[in-house]
Amino acid sequence: MILPSCPSESQVFDVIIVGAGAVGLTMAIKLSQSGKNVCVVETGSDALAADYQNFNSGQQTGPREHLGLTRGRYKGLGGTTRLWGGQLMPFSPADFLPDPASNKPGWPFTHDEIAPWIEEALGMLGIAHDAEALEVSWQEKTGHTLEFGSGLQITPSVWMRRPDFNHHFDAAIASNDGPQILMGHEAIGVVSDDTSGRISGVRLRDHTGGKHTLSAKSTLLACGTLEISRLLLRAKAQLPQTPLGKNGHVGKWFIDHLHGVAGTIHPQNRKVFGDMFDTLYAREHKITPKIRLSDATMKANALSNCAMTINARLGAGEAIAEMKGLAKRIGNGPTGALQDLRQTAQSARILAPLAWRYLTSRRSGKFLSGDASLGVEFEQVPSIGSYIALQEDVHPERADIAVHWSVNGTEMAAVAHCAKATKAACEGRGLGLIELDPLVEAADPAFFDKCTDSSHQAGGARMAASAEGGVVDSDCQVFGMPDLYVAGAATFPSGSFANPTLTAIATGLRLADHLSGRG
Repeated sequence: MILPSCPSESQVFDVIIVGAGAVGLTMAIKLSQSGKNVCVVETGSDALAADYQNFNSGQQTGPREHLGLTRGRYKGLGGTTRLWGGQLMPFSPADFLPDPASNKPGWPFTHDEIAPWIEEALGMLGIAHDAEALEVSWQEKTGHTLEFGSGLQITPSVWMRRPDFNHHFDAAIASNDGPQILMGHEAIGVVSDDTSGRISGVRLRDHTGGKHTLSAKSTLLACGTLEISRLLLRAKAQLPQTPLGKNGHVGKWFIDHLHGVAGTIHPQNRKVFGDMFDTLYAREHKITPKIRLSDATMKANALSNCAMTINARLGAGEAIAEMKGLAKRIGNGPTGALQDLRQTAQSARILAPLAWRYLTSRRSGKFLSGDASLGVEFEQVPSIGSYIALQEDVHPERADIAVHWSVNGTEMAAVAHCAKATKAACEGRGLGLIELDPLVEAADPAFFDKCTDSSHQAGGARMAASAEGGVVDSDCQVFGMPDLYVAGAATFPSGSFANPTLTAIATGLRLADHLSGRG
């Protein structure tokens, strides 16, 4: 239920969730269904905002520009799912394990331990398969096994049919029994009763500049990696004597995925090539394959995670189909139809800046003619030199985000290994010849200058065994701060290569069970 105005300051909720995006909404719905009185606070509105980038102000202070700071975030009901393609891919077992040789910390739980919440997340998002069934479907449809040779394996990803959570969860949002959602209010700080670190709620600022306070037994930050770091840094400045105020990891270990083009593929056997890499549909869901390093290969060679994608050129008909799909994702209503001329204009204004990037990054459905590009998506190894800070010389409540994005270059070993192995496997199978970028052939980190971020921000509040290693514990509670929690990719100790949304939702659902006493 969307609230018409800010609740009374005397009302105490069981849980306040800051952020109505993918993680915040799924958690709010689950907690409400468990009987918790939940209030979700969201800066934006439920209407489309063509000027959404204007609300993503921030500074770039690092050696690399982070495009996701402005382009890759959306503030409003549904969060960045309003712009999202809807890809869901679980992390692999190796992603959760420590690897000192590649400077990757471990997670406080294993792949098998998070698996039940991965399955639950897929179910909430309308996906009929679990991760194993998805792999079985791909093998049955293509007639190929997941083993690709040369230490590689095929990993299929599934796509939501309608990924805008504003519409996917419209019934739960409208229900009087669901979470209460307060729009148009920005969280600017936390409320602390004493110096012990106990948090009793959040301070808000509405669109007129008016300030309010909301109280809760538990406060949960789920507003995306960058905004979570900003709130924690604000609280750190506000409460210097608390454990949070003394934690040196807040905002640190910021990571994203990098992607680029590693080479060109000249297909030979187009039928076999298409059978393996064409987009396919199973149980009405689109499935696309990626070629990634196997867990054994990563371990044996001390490599971070990396995957290759086969991206055919778009024909005119496919380009139109992809644009229709994008328009449907951005459109309003369960059928994708736009409600009125104003909505049409807003959608067109959003479509224009997104269209080129969308079409050039999405793979074609069929490999009918011409060459294809060998795309690469790879994990950033956590580095203390990559972090989120607050704008200097400005009061914390008004300070912009300052992103210092830095990549240390060790990831290039994984990129070169994966690209060369893919070349060997494709040519060995007679699928086609691959011409690699010379910088990839030479494992030269200068290749990173041709790559961009994926708007898959993570880190800044990473999980660890103790405050000496991170910001939150295995239950996502901020160390030493009773009743203050963080949910989403901000808590990730490392990031795999896969889109983080599914794992972020799963960790949020795990936290919801903890808060409801079922964890």
